[in-house]
Amino acid sequence: MLTKKLKILSEFKTTLPLFNAEKIMVLLPYEDGRTLEKNNVSVISEENGMIELTLTDFELQGLKVGRNNFLAKVFMKDGTLYTVNFANGCSIAVDDRTQRKVWL
Repeated sequence: MLTKKLKILSEFKTTLPLFNAEKIMVLLPYEDGRTLEKNNVSVISEENGMIELTLTDFELQGLKVGRNNFLAKVFMKDGTLYTVNFANGCSIAVDDRTQRKVWL
């Protein structure tokens, strides 16, 4: 299992408070062009916009190698949807020793 802590920022590069977030979905790129949708994202700090994403080893091994963009969709209780782009936020490499993918 891999756990990553991520900070959600608004388009103005300020923290997006998550007090009214109903659901958060993270979309990660797979090698075959498909997208991994993770809905079980935990909010660890509503005030600071911090979330925690957990991937299984199986999910990690399917991710696209290299520096990749990925998205988070934040669904608010009032119906507002925020789409957050993590530019080059997903850096996946293959460990030379184990030949397994790792998120740097």
